[in-house]
Amino acid sequence: MTRYSPHTQLAILNYIRFRSGDYQREMYEIMMDKKADKELRLAAIRYCGKYPYEPAYGPLLAFVEDKDATKWEFATVAASSLASYEGKAVVGALKEASTAATGMCAMPQPKVWSISM
Repeated sequence: MTRYSPHTQLAILNYIRFRSGDYQREMYEIMMDKKADKELRLAAIRYCGKYPYEPAYGPLLAFVEDKDATKWEFATVAASSLASYEGKAVVGALKEASTAATGMCAMPQPKVWSISM
């Protein structure tokens, strides 16, 4: 597939995700390839959510548990994908992720100025 542009590759991966669960190993490999285009890896993570694949379970948990703020997209897509998996580790990771997400999105309280006369 590398002969196609990343944009075309993404379209192909998305088509496959909507049509077939027969590419779990290939999608897993793309998900794990740190040199692959970010959008391709995210599409592969989504695929692993639609078609659960046992070897993807651990890496999906690792994406969710990663505290590196620059990798937030991997964490959020992996959290969504983990909804298709079972286990206490999934529940714990999703609870932790939701707590972290609400903390990251919290807006600081504005300062209130009062003028006394």
